[in-house]
Amino acid sequence: MAKASNKQLNPYVDTPHKQVEEAFKIVRTNLLFTIAALKKKSILVTSAESGAGKSTVVANIALALSKTGSRVVIVDADMRKATQHRIFGVSNENGFSQMLITQENSDPVPVVLENVAENLYLFPSGPIPPNPAELLGTDRVARFLSTMLDSYDYVLVDAPPINLVADSLVLTEVVGGTLLVVRQKQTQYEEITRMIQVLGERNAKIVGAVVTDVNRKNKVARKHRYSS
Repeated sequence: MAKASNKQLNPYVDTPHKQVEEAFKIVRTNLLFTIAALKKKSILVTSAESGAGKSTVVANIALALSKTGSRVVIVDADMRKATQHRIFGVSNENGFSQMLITQENSDPVPVVLENVAENLYLFPSGPIPPNPAELLGTDRVARFLSTMLDSYDYVLVDAPPINLVADSLVLTEVVGGTLLVVRQKQTQYEEITRMIQVLGERNAKIVGAVVTDVNRKNKVARKHRYSS
């Protein structure tokens, strides 16, 4: 497991905290080693529960990868609780959900990516649809991710917590691997066990885990809810 402090993790800053920057360089190195063996250079990032810091981890890993000169795109597939557009300060008016819905029509919404940093692009989640899991389970998602890999070196998919909703499970079938995010003093052992079990049932390839808040004092975990 790679460890990364979750303090001061706003990724879009000119002078990031040195400790945070170095932590994500280590994560990047380990991930690149694993990705090299994958057929698809696309990674789904998820957690067991809400509040583990997965979206911030996605943003920081993407930035670290982009700084190597690689072209990277983040796809925010967390349609229930989108975060990436807030991290990078862009609009979420148009995005992934609309594209998936309108691809059934003759005049689909064009894919418009936000250039949020050098070599780094973001496809926001878009408005909350009534049926996220059903949308993410369609063949359109696989085709879209394949198209992204034709133009970008790496695709990072920010997905909902895997123990709370089914969205992430359907996505594991169309990516190269899955990266887990767990939070020290919050994520319970039983939640991690369940997460690994359900991924195993889907034959998902787990490429590793990132532990956040490694320096944080022990606090009582709060309950987090996702809509079903």
